[in-house]
Amino acid sequence: MEQLLPALGVSAVVFVSTNIDDILLLAAFFSDPAVTSRQVVAGQFLGMAALVAASVACALLAARVPDG
Repeated sequence: MEQLLPALGVSAVVFVSTNIDDILLLAAFFSDPAVTSRQVVAGQFLGMAALVAASVACALLAARVPDG
C-alpha cells in the first residue's frame, strides 16, 4: 500500500505531460489549412485505438508469462 501513492503521483505527472504535448500537436494540426478538421479527429481516434489495441495485446501476453 505504501508504494501506491508514489506510483499514482508519477502516473499523474506522466498523464499531464503527455496530454500537454498532445494538445500542442492537435493545435498545430488544426491550424494547418491543408488538413481538415475531420482528418485530425479521425487521426486522433485511430491513434488512440491503436494504442488501446497494443495495450490489450501486451496485457494478454503478460498474463501468459509464468510467475517464475
